[in-house]
Amino acid sequence: MAAVTSALAAAAIAAATGGGALPGDAAVVEWIEGRLSVHGAIWLGALTSSAMVVPVLLTAAVLAARAGRWERAVLAVVTFAASKVIILAGWLTWSRPRPGGVAGGVIIPEGMGSFPSGHALQVWTVYGLLALWWVRASDRGWERALAWLAVVVGTVVVGVGRVRIGAHWPSDVLGGAGLGALWLVGMMWAERGVRGRVRSPGAAADG
Repeated sequence: MAAVTSALAAAAIAAATGGGALPGDAAVVEWIEGRLSVHGAIWLGALTSSAMVVPVLLTAAVLAARAGRWERAVLAVVTFAASKVIILAGWLTWSRPRPGGVAGGVIIPEGMGSFPSGHALQVWTVYGLLALWWVRASDRGWERALAWLAVVVGTVVVGVGRVRIGAHWPSDVLGGAGLGALWLVGMMWAERGVRGRVRSPGAAADG
C-alpha cells in the first residue's frame, strides 16, 4: 500500500506541474481511442459518478451506524465532501487544459480543469475506503489482496473511460488516484485514532 501510494503521489505532482500533456500521454490516448467506443467509455466512467457513489456511501454510512461504528459513518460522509473539495481545488489551482471534449463539448463542458481526474480520485476515496474496512475485517490474506486489487482495477477501468471521452490526460488519472490514495492514508490514521479514543475509557474502567 505504501509503495502504491508513493508512486501515485509522484504521478500527482508530475501531472499537476506539467501544464499540458506529459511524455507518453498522447500515445496512451491514441491507443485507447482505437480500442474503445465513446458509448462504452461513458459506461465505464459511470462507476464513480455521483449517482453511483452517493448511494454506495450512504448505504455504508447507515450500515456502519447500525453496527455502532459511528466513526465510520462520519468518515464516509466526510470523505465524499472532501473529495469534491480536493477536485475543485485542483481545477482552480492548476487550470490544466483538458485534451478535448466530445460532441462539441456536450460531454465535457469547456472551462473545467483537467487535473486531477475526479473519477479516479473517488475510486480511492470512496471504494478505497470500503476496501480498507474489508481489509481490516478480514483475516485472510487473499481477501485483503483482492480488496486492493479491486481498487487498482477500478482505477484503470474508470481512467480508460475518462481518457477516451477526452475528459483527462492519462497523467490526470494517475494524479487523481495519487491524491485519493494520500487522502485514504489520512483516513486510515484518523479512524485508528478515533477508535483508540473510543476504546480507552472502557479499557481504563476494566483495569
